[in-house]
Amino acid sequence: MLVVENGIVRAEPARHRRALRLTGFFALAFLLSWTGAGAVLVQSHAAAGADWAVDLWSPGLAPLTLLMLFGPLAAAILAIIWNYGPGGLWRFLKRAFHVDVHPALWLGVLALPALIAAAVWPLSGLTEDTASAPALWPAVLVSAGQIGLFYLVFNTEEIAWRGYALPQLQARLSPLSANAVLTLVWLVFHLPLFAMPSGHPAGYGLLPFIAMVVPIGFLMGALFNRAAGSVLVVHVLHQGFNAWGEAWQIFPVFSGSSLQIWIFVGLLWIPGLVAIAWLASRRRG
Repeated sequence: MLVVENGIVRAEPARHRRALRLTGFFALAFLLSWTGAGAVLVQSHAAAGADWAVDLWSPGLAPLTLLMLFGPLAAAILAIIWNYGPGGLWRFLKRAFHVDVHPALWLGVLALPALIAAAVWPLSGLTEDTASAPALWPAVLVSAGQIGLFYLVFNTEEIAWRGYALPQLQARLSPLSANAVLTLVWLVFHLPLFAMPSGHPAGYGLLPFIAMVVPIGFLMGALFNRAAGSVLVVHVLHQGFNAWGEAWQIFPVFSGSSLQIWIFVGLLWIPGLVAIAWLASRRRG
């Protein structure tokens, strides 16, 4: 169901006469996930004492909160089975979780998030910012491992976004345009997090979030193609950024300052621009 042409992974047309279009997949993914997000928001606002949320919340809504985590995964599985059949799902999973990727690529995936996050506090120390670096070393290694393992198991969204949606987009658009569209979709998908009682759980505002998501989105898109469609490689990179960012406590919820997240964003744009340049150099199939 996927082909690699000129280094770009593209989806083959669905053979189902009544195939679920990509817009339908996006609608289903958002419907499932935002239903779960709605339940999480009501629960969190009720816990914070908001009267409207207390009136709405019921323990019977608790199972819906799982959709916030697994909605995109469920939508992807349903779309693949509908469009390509059960055999198509098996072929998709074989490619998505293949590990025969060049060792240098694996090394980069494992090292990049760690190096970028580790550089934030030393660079922050060169400024007049009042936030002080926490005494984390060497416990940060254990912390990153534990947090990373949690995200690797429970944050399954890359199967949907880079795994299913990106090859579909790249079959229709240039690689750069396809990744721009998907990055925008991915950004909008996370907006309910800013409706939590205290805003985004990581403590940053919308502007640094956008500035962070854009380079990561293009970077993961380029990596997906370089890894010939391995979602596992992209998944490890994505959760590496989550894990090392939390382990080094560079997010405002930990540091109490916005400087660290902006340094993190600035460093992200270095590989992000390389990824954008590489995607722009690929031809449309």
